[in-house]
Amino acid sequence: MPDEPLSGYRGRRVLITGHNGFVGSWTTRRLGGLGAEVFGFSRSGRQPHAPMSEGVSVTFGDVSNRATVFEAMERYRPDIVLHLAAQPLVSEAVADPGTTVRANTLGTAHVLEAAVRTATVRSVVLMGTPGEPDQGVEDALDPYTASKSAGAALAAGFAHQATQRAAGRRSALHVRVVRPGVILGGDLTPGRLLPGVIDALNSGSPVRIRRPGDRRPWQHVLDVAQAVLSAGLAAAGAPSSAPSFEIRNLTQKSSLATVQHLVSTFLRHWGKPEWPMEIPVEDQLAGVTDPPAGSAAPSSQGGPVWDLDGTVAAAAWWYRAVQEDPTARARATDRQIHLYASDLRRLAASRAAASTELRKEP
Repeated sequence: MPDEPLSGYRGRRVLITGHNGFVGSWTTRRLGGLGAEVFGFSRSGRQPHAPMSEGVSVTFGDVSNRATVFEAMERYRPDIVLHLAAQPLVSEAVADPGTTVRANTLGTAHVLEAAVRTATVRSVVLMGTPGEPDQGVEDALDPYTASKSAGAALAAGFAHQATQRAAGRRSALHVRVVRPGVILGGDLTPGRLLPGVIDALNSGSPVRIRRPGDRRPWQHVLDVAQAVLSAGLAAAGAPSSAPSFEIRNLTQKSSLATVQHLVSTFLRHWGKPEWPMEIPVEDQLAGVTDPPAGSAAPSSQGGPVWDLDGTVAAAAWWYRAVQEDPTARARATDRQIHLYASDLRRLAASRAAASTELRKEP
């Protein structure tokens, strides 16, 4: 069976912005067992979704504050930067687009500028969003998608050789953008889909879902964390002679499902398959709609470790374990990471064996 694919993180210095957010906390927890020296940078006052590993050095600050970002980069002098800080909610972006742009666009510019001016940094990974257009903008974008698209464009600019030369870099900085689908798992954010389902179950009320026919590419948070960590490690090992920029799409057609199907699957794994759903009148006549073209782009990864049913089952198990015993959140998270890593190694071994057999064929 192959070794841990992320073993190259041992001894690396890694700065994670948004380390106490949804993807950030799961990525930090995953990284905690790999022997890296981990530094977190986030706003204070938030409870991490996944518990923090011991030994994580933390600076509290806002990525929209340029001076604070530069101070943290200079203090930690990391090898790899995983920029996961963001304002992630579309509803909040619509209500307050200015704050979203400051966090997602200006904040990204600050992290990239600080990284390009810090000689130790070899790679930066940013989180994109599945709604980003691949080329041009033909349709109006919501403020959240627009802010993340602008951040991805900035990433390409900071990966440009002229930008890095002007910053005085002697070795290349490699930049990657990881575009996930709609992320499921240990998410405690109010207003998100599965936390809303659980709130309805706990209160004994019907599950209220909007736009039930929207088809979206769903995936587990650990698939996203794995992709982010893999991208950062691979880019850090790229040649130092010239900078590079890549966008990695994570979505798979096999993970596409409607919102209603996703909720029904979750209720089945929760043991309440007949639980009533409430669909607003204005959404009852809406048909099935496909995601934007960028969201359905072919994946540049090897595929998810768990299929859609397995992803939803894992999410339901984690939520139930945490709800039944709030003190067990660390144990539940670590158990899920352990199971994911084991399944990942088995999948890698299976793919390697299949590749070997194909090479034997005449």
